[in-house]
Amino acid sequence: MKMRKLVRYGKTQWLVDLGLQNGRRSRKFFETEAKAKVFINAKKTELDRFGTAFLNLTHEDRIEFLTAQKRLKEVGASLTEVVNLYIKRHHHSSKKSLKEAVEECLKTKKDSGRRPRYLVQLKSTLGSLSAALPESRVSDIMAADIETWLSSRPLALATKKSYLTDVATFFKFALKRRWCDANPCDEMEPITLETKPPGILTVEQSEQLMRTAEAHDRGLCPWLALALFCGIRPSELQKITRTDVHADRGFVEILGETAKTRRRRLVTLPENAKQWLELSGDLPPINLKRRTERLKQLSGIRPWPHDAMRHSAASYQLAQNKDAPRTALNLGHSPDILFRHYREVVTPEDAERFFNICPSPVSLAVTTQAA
Repeated sequence: MKMRKLVRYGKTQWLVDLGLQNGRRSRKFFETEAKAKVFINAKKTELDRFGTAFLNLTHEDRIEFLTAQKRLKEVGASLTEVVNLYIKRHHHSSKKSLKEAVEECLKTKKDSGRRPRYLVQLKSTLGSLSAALPESRVSDIMAADIETWLSSRPLALATKKSYLTDVATFFKFALKRRWCDANPCDEMEPITLETKPPGILTVEQSEQLMRTAEAHDRGLCPWLALALFCGIRPSELQKITRTDVHADRGFVEILGETAKTRRRRLVTLPENAKQWLELSGDLPPINLKRRTERLKQLSGIRPWPHDAMRHSAASYQLAQNKDAPRTALNLGHSPDILFRHYREVVTPEDAERFFNICPSPVSLAVTTQAA
């Protein structure tokens, strides 16, 4: 880099020769020696920081740089901020593919003791996402990719919310493994579901159900009593046996490995449920789905509300004892969940009638004779 004084177009000027850049000689002219020296000092600083790379930028590179800088200034951002954001998003393990990450996540969840039902749901959701983005790396997936995947599937709103929860869980796992820098689900609009009151069986419908079972499938009556009058979850009832029922002591024991919450609890047995449990019938019953569907048809209860027996038990128990903590303890969740998801206002009179639904004397007599 050289500077010299010369006369150009009849005027004294100072020439700064930058030497060859991209095969062409680069020169700059200045009206004063002071301006030429300022330019030289600036170029020396650039050389100290960036070597000759900056000086060797092509014309196209400079145009691209200036255009990008101008666009960023219009939105109040700098080139450095954008570069830092990009590096933050992409500097982690770019080799971890979505497919590999999903497989590792599922294996870890399984090894951590998650239940099969949860694993099946998680595998279905993440498998669908992986199939939709087959060549993607975990660090490259954005909120828009997930939104496109969800919108491309004909899913009910509640199902979409469930899927989004599974995907958010996966990216929390990926964050811990440092496969990405952010959870893209955090940038998505939350899915809001309309809260609907839980559906329950009326006292008349409840009695109709039990009478139908008494007449057409008496062996199912003990299981129905635990579901309808005690409110035990269907998933828990699948694992309860006669040894867990302590009618003489007035409770059913839900073991930790049986309970959804993995916490042991004792469910109070109402007096009418004790009588229904005196009838013969296996716990858990065989061919349960086929038999319950048949009873629903025979009883003529249509429509059948979702989780109707558990909702009914919660509502009638609360109306009877007016004790939310006690009812919530029976059901295996908090009082807040009880009021939010299960409680349907019924009268104490209805509750009294509900818990007076008992087997007919004939059924009890047949059981006594068989014993």
